[in-house]
Amino acid sequence: MGNLRILKKSILMSTRVKKRFIPAVLFYCILSWWVAFTIQLGDTFLVTLGIIGGLIIATVYGFILSQFRKAQIATLKCIGWGNSNILLLLIGEILFVSLLGYVLTLEIDIHILGVSTYFEDILIQFVFSGPALGLALVVVIVAQIPGIILAYWRTLKVRPIVALKG
Repeated sequence: MGNLRILKKSILMSTRVKKRFIPAVLFYCILSWWVAFTIQLGDTFLVTLGIIGGLIIATVYGFILSQFRKAQIATLKCIGWGNSNILLLLIGEILFVSLLGYVLTLEIDIHILGVSTYFEDILIQFVFSGPALGLALVVVIVAQIPGIILAYWRTLKVRPIVALKG
């Protein structure tokens, strides 16, 4: 029960700062679209480029997240939150943003599929197969691991006194 409360809090915290939330979701949407498109093309170089891009995006997002959440994490440590609860908070926030970008890609793909019935020759190449979308989901989730590790490592260094300095 407590873990669900923490995950709900992570979703609310991620959507609270629109300056960071909207660009991150759009980056993850572009990443999942790119990976699905290149998987469908079968070009391993472009797929590898997408995976490397995903790792970079996840690492930068983890860095930004840990940088801007220092005071909040210090406050949570002051009121007795443990490192495992903070890790769950970070995992929830990072995975929510990345999965929302993936769902946005699915939504766009469904609309392209609908429009492609009228313009079949032009848009049919942008409709992704099930395996391509499934592999894109796996890539998006696995690419979050470095970002989660970096954010957690940086938040372990945060001392509760940071919250009291004001």
